[in-house]
Amino acid sequence: MYTLAKRNVYASTIAEFLNAQLIGDDVIITHPTTYSDMVEHSISMFEAGIQQFPDVKNILILVEKAMDIDRPGISQIVSDNPRLDYFRIVNEFYIENIGQGIHESAVVEEGACIGRNIFVDKGSFISKDSVLSNNIKIMKNVILNGKISIGNNSIVKYGSVIGSEGYSFVLDEDNIPIHFPQIGGVRIGKNVWIGSNTTIEKGFLGETVLGDNVKIDDLVHIGGNCQIGSSTMITSGVVIAVNSTIGDNCWLAPNSSISNDIVIGKNVTIGMGAVVLKDCESNGVYVGNPAKLIKMKESPKK
Repeated sequence: MYTLAKRNVYASTIAEFLNAQLIGDDVIITHPTTYSDMVEHSISMFEAGIQQFPDVKNILILVEKAMDIDRPGISQIVSDNPRLDYFRIVNEFYIENIGQGIHESAVVEEGACIGRNIFVDKGSFISKDSVLSNNIKIMKNVILNGKISIGNNSIVKYGSVIGSEGYSFVLDEDNIPIHFPQIGGVRIGKNVWIGSNTTIEKGFLGETVLGDNVKIDDLVHIGGNCQIGSSTMITSGVVIAVNSTIGDNCWLAPNSSISNDIVIGKNVTIGMGAVVLKDCESNGVYVGNPAKLIKMKESPKK
């Protein structure tokens, strides 16, 4: 989805972008690199001794506290959060985004509402009832089936299915499973990331909802009528059964499972491999099978 672009950017321009002070020469920085593999005209977070690159000059490092470096050619920017600022710099100056447009092999049904700056890659399908806002990327072999709405600046990665038919059956008098058709939709907020080979079922009658800034890893399943709160992060292998509600700012660790009709509060951490069979209160950390509360944490700062 992205490629590295080499560009000539002055260190002072980077400092201005961060609203920070530049210490040292105003060197030209052409690309980012790791701290252990620094070369001339590169930028990195500083996580190792300066002796690891004794002969390299014209570099820029992000540090939490200004360092007394008795060597020319090393410039510094002091940052409260070097990792976060490094990501911001890379995204702002050194990433080449894919373009826009709909690939000739993609199928967009007549009636679909498509916004501006949309990218739809090979083999994807967008149903007639879909509504896509602006600046959305739909990668290869994605299926948007039924009443799907996606907010601005969202990404759906390779092979994901949004609006899939739910696994909903009831036994009749002869103990034969009868399927209940899903006729609802899926509503996805803005700035949402949906990983590869993820399935999100549509609602039975209403909607499955993902709030703004939700980030979903690869290989995740979300059942019909689930409600996922804003800024919640769902990692690889998570399964969320039908009718469950996840609050804002939660973290679901890899391979955790949430049973149906569960309510998880805000700012909750679910541990790796946990099996959640009961509701979870806000600000709790839950681990194990069945998942149990092991500690409480502070509410996130507003």
